[in-house]
Amino acid sequence: MVSVKLKRQNLPFSEVSEFTESLARIYEQHAEEMQLLVSNFRKKNSEFRKEKPASNSSLFHSWETFLQEVEIDSQAHSEIASVLERQISRPLLEKSFFRKIQSRKVFSHRDSYENVIKQAEEKLSKTRLEYKTAYLAYMNGPSTQTLANYISCHNEYVGQLHFTNGMLSQYHSETLPSILQEVEDIYNDLCVKISDSILQVAEMISSRAHEQVKRYDGLTCQCKSVQGRSDLSNLVRSVVIPSNHPPVRRHFAAPQPPAPQSEGPTQETSASSNLPPSLKNEIVLDRLTGCQVRDKFESAKKESSELEMQAKQLSDALHTLSRVQQRSIDSNLFNKVNELQEDISVKQHELNLALIRLAGVKAQKELLSNKAESAEAVRERKMSSSSTGSMKSKWMKAFKSLKTPPASEAAGNKDGNDKILITALSVSDQISNLLIDYMRI
Repeated sequence: MVSVKLKRQNLPFSEVSEFTESLARIYEQHAEEMQLLVSNFRKKNSEFRKEKPASNSSLFHSWETFLQEVEIDSQAHSEIASVLERQISRPLLEKSFFRKIQSRKVFSHRDSYENVIKQAEEKLSKTRLEYKTAYLAYMNGPSTQTLANYISCHNEYVGQLHFTNGMLSQYHSETLPSILQEVEDIYNDLCVKISDSILQVAEMISSRAHEQVKRYDGLTCQCKSVQGRSDLSNLVRSVVIPSNHPPVRRHFAAPQPPAPQSEGPTQETSASSNLPPSLKNEIVLDRLTGCQVRDKFESAKKESSELEMQAKQLSDALHTLSRVQQRSIDSNLFNKVNELQEDISVKQHELNLALIRLAGVKAQKELLSNKAESAEAVRERKMSSSSTGSMKSKWMKAFKSLKTPPASEAAGNKDGNDKILITALSVSDQISNLLIDYMRI
């Protein structure tokens, strides 16, 4: 039992050394992969920095800080791998390998000692059996020969007994304690070396972890201080507006006459006399374009109503899709979220197009509304003029009825004169009635 327990108590320093060596390789490989990853993204950052304006972006600064922290982690992993391999794994194996040889020799020697004692005990058992046999033989047939044999077997047994007891006493009092002491020394030495190795690993990783915690705490505070509005403000201030930037509003530009050519004053005079009238940034209404203005106004009014209805429908659909997408996000249904985003983008695009078109139509409708009202007023005045023209025809008829009769009839009788007077009075009444009607109009 003691032998078995001592064998089981042998410490796995070789396993610890092998484990730390494998761990060092993993750390080294991880450090190389992290460094390669950081290098690739630093190249992308340098290309992006060339394209973006030179503005102070807290978000971009946080991203670069994150890359820097990962690079420091890569260096820390490389240092850990170096320490694990050079200061722990290999030294542990070198310092402890002789203890492994020693422990093997101790246990093999112990087995050898036990075999010697076992042989002595077997011989003692044999002499004890011979001694008993001689005793029984003397009892069954006492004689000088059986007595001599009995005494000889007794002496052999007693000698072997003292020999065996001496060996057992030496083994249990001196040899076995020395073996146990040697095993204890081996165990204590290996225990110190292995625990020191693990302690070095723990302290090194703990130190790197504390440094990493401090660094990432700083990165955490930096990320919490990121403000998109501030970044956008810095970006806008740093943007240089190009000289050929398209205007946000187009101004009215009337056509200008061509530059005069030096062919003579006569041609310049004729060209200046043929100039069209100067017009402003407004709709021109005359008798030729009145109907067109009214038609355009009605068309713009109809299109505006249709676009408003379309924009309302698109807005309602967009809000519905957004609510469904938010519920999908809360339920972690990200595949559905991606599908809904496609529909949301399409609806948003259609809504923006409709609103842009609606803004243009509203501007046209506002421009045409005043002129359409003016055209309606002109039409009403024309109708009034036509009624006035009919009144003029009545005046003409009235004056025609006042023609003087011929001279041959002037010498007519008194009855004829009376008829003329009555006719004149009746015409005069008609004229006064027409004047009253005209004034009412």
